[in-house]
Amino acid sequence: MDTSSSSPRPAALSGMVMPLIQAKVADLGSGNLYQVRERALHAISEAEQNEFLVAENLTVTDTRRYTAREMNHYLERKAQAEEHHADITKWASILASEDTQVGSKLQASAAALAGNDPPGPER
Repeated sequence: MDTSSSSPRPAALSGMVMPLIQAKVADLGSGNLYQVRERALHAISEAEQNEFLVAENLTVTDTRRYTAREMNHYLERKAQAEEHHADITKWASILASEDTQVGSKLQASAAALAGNDPPGPER
């Protein structure tokens, strides 16, 4: 008895599986991007709540003015600004990296779906 006609052909099976894989990659990727984005925005909000200005290029500037007698306070705030800047740029870098990874995975699965690349393990 020939059972090959009753089971899906490998090409047809991969044609059904690849969209599911692509959807899973997109779903997981969007969840990861959302979490990292929220963490980056939280880092920016924290700096702003501490009365620092965060520019579009992610530099952190103290909004307060100091007299010569307040030099110690100025130096403390400068250190705080540097800490905020490090935290913000860390999360921004993670966000950019995650975005690149998700994009690459989606492109790879789209290429496999289009038949340009054989389906394989998740990249």
